[in-house]
Amino acid sequence: FQVNQEDYEKIEVRIELNGKDIEENKIKQITSSIKLVMGEDCEVNYSYVDLLLPTKSGKFLYTICLI
Repeated sequence: FQVNQEDYEKIEVRIELNGKDIEENKIKQITSSIKLVMGEDCEVNYSYVDLLLPTKSGKFLYTICLI
């Protein structure tokens, strides 16, 4: 997974599926946890990808702040 903060009230969660499905209950739990920290007005979006790539340095980042 990778969490991108695009704005003060906008979060994108990128999830690498690896051929698996993710339960809707888990998505609700993740959204609830993010909104608990960021506030109820925070917009949480999900992207499902086949592969998350490392940065140019070869590291995998779990969180990225774009603000």
